[in-house]
Amino acid sequence: MADVTLADLIAWESSLRLVHDPADQAETTPVAWVVSARAAMPMLPPLRGGEIVLVPERVAAVLTEPLPQVLASLASAGVAAAILTADPGPVGSIRLPIVIANDADASGDVESLLNRSLTELRGELYRSGTDLGRAIAPLAATGSRADALLAAASASMPIEITLVEGRESGGPATATRRIRTLRPGLAIHATGDPRMRALAELALETLAEPVQDAIRRDEDARPRGAQRAVALHRLLASPDSESREPSEVLGRRLGLNVEATYVAAAFCNADIRDMESAFGRIGAIHDAGSDALRSYALIEVHGPMTIAVHQAIAAAIDRLAALGCGLALSKPHGIDGLAEAGREVRYVSSLQQGGQITARAAAIMDVRRLGAYSLLYTLRQSREAAAYAMAVLGDLPAHDRKGELRRTLRVFLESGGAHGEAADRLGIHRNTLAYRLRRIAALVGVDIANPVNWLTLHLALLASTLPDEASANPARSG
Repeated sequence: MADVTLADLIAWESSLRLVHDPADQAETTPVAWVVSARAAMPMLPPLRGGEIVLVPERVAAVLTEPLPQVLASLASAGVAAAILTADPGPVGSIRLPIVIANDADASGDVESLLNRSLTELRGELYRSGTDLGRAIAPLAATGSRADALLAAASASMPIEITLVEGRESGGPATATRRIRTLRPGLAIHATGDPRMRALAELALETLAEPVQDAIRRDEDARPRGAQRAVALHRLLASPDSESREPSEVLGRRLGLNVEATYVAAAFCNADIRDMESAFGRIGAIHDAGSDALRSYALIEVHGPMTIAVHQAIAAAIDRLAALGCGLALSKPHGIDGLAEAGREVRYVSSLQQGGQITARAAAIMDVRRLGAYSLLYTLRQSREAAAYAMAVLGDLPAHDRKGELRRTLRVFLESGGAHGEAADRLGIHRNTLAYRLRRIAALVGVDIANPVNWLTLHLALLASTLPDEASANPARSG
């Protein structure tokens, strides 16, 4: 069982206040029991080490030597600390922690009170340590993962224990958070009531070795190469409802930085080396496998998403487009948003492959390239979008199985109602265009020559051609 330190006792017993602590000794000084100083000689009972000496105000008032000199003598005697019931004033450079018992009075039995607190604290540590050992022993024996160990530990103690990676893993310990660093960039944090400080330290001491062993096992078993690419692809392709484990757990197992920001990419007519060449300045590129239509990558952004990073991404999009590569990018996401990032890139890629947008390279948030399709992304699976398209287009879809009339209407609207331009884009005679437009007007029941109706018709056409999740997520080919 971990030693109880002076800082642990102060956290446990609210009546104590540390007023002098040379070299931060209270954090590391183990304590045994509280003993009281007497006015008569011998001033102290026999000492074995680690005692806290209580000097009540009534005793300090009749000492034959000045209090600072008495405290200096205690420091040389190897006691752990001194507790006073009144402010001692300046104590100079005495190398002894000094504590004030705030609520003590002349008649109070402070020694018994504090020894009772020490007994309670040690009892709580023993019980909690026993419960913690019972909770994690079978998991450690069967080779369970670090997250399972930490979850079991948190369930068995009145504190929350988490594994923290990246820049946030270190930092100073606080009254409510204790930290055990496992290696640079990786630490266990124990968070809870400040009174639970000793329990938090006990938990960290108990968990450090089994958690490190579990992490090493995970790293040894971590998929690499093609297997890792397939696993990352699965992380992008699986709907959230099918995920049995949090993305953070899966990402950590695959060696991803769970504190980083990621942009998902779907691409064709290119390979992973092209992606590394285009986006290498922005961050690390992780191969995320492929499906029947496209390949995928995860771009791990180095640092925050600044304006400079967005500009670098835009430049990379333009570069790959100029090379003839098909590219779709998601919004930036944290580790928990990778499934959504996968949906975003499949949506954009499906629009490209279906001809709804002409941009060879585009990002989900790029309104210039996606137009209204960027706004309609969140409505792609909604009943509202389908109902709106049905209400506006009327009988047109039922009489246009091949989509010829709807394509004619879309090109007409995109041409700003210019018959000549629309006919040229469609490769038909203007008379043929006029005939089709009359049929369309009869089927939708509105005057399509009136510009007032164009926005309504255009949005309905776009909503009726949104790729759904099933069509945008073909079976994985590996």
